[in-house]
Amino acid sequence: MDVDEENRKTHQELRQCFEGIQILVFQKSSDCEEYVRRNSEKSFLIIVSRQLAQGLIDNIHNLENVKSIYIYCRSQNWKEAWMQDFHRVTYMIHIQWSYFKSGILYSL
Repeated sequence: MDVDEENRKTHQELRQCFEGIQILVFQKSSDCEEYVRRNSEKSFLIIVSRQLAQGLIDNIHNLENVKSIYIYCRSQNWKEAWMQDFHRVTYMIHIQWSYFKSGILYSL
């Protein structure tokens, strides 16, 4: 399965699990950041890919409307030292899909 197909599958699974909750997909972290900043009256739970995580998290972590941040990653061995400075970040990996879903539901 290629990355685009896997991403589409993940988005579909998220939409099925969290029916009735608005799910937005951004290709660039700057677009996500801008949306979160423009909508400061709304609360956000952010799911970000490992590739975009550090840049986005550095910029949005301290915003009051960002309640939780989950990092979606395919690798079991990936964890960056910079993450320990961000208390709203939860590291999640692809193979823990059921844990991933229950963690997000708990955050809502």
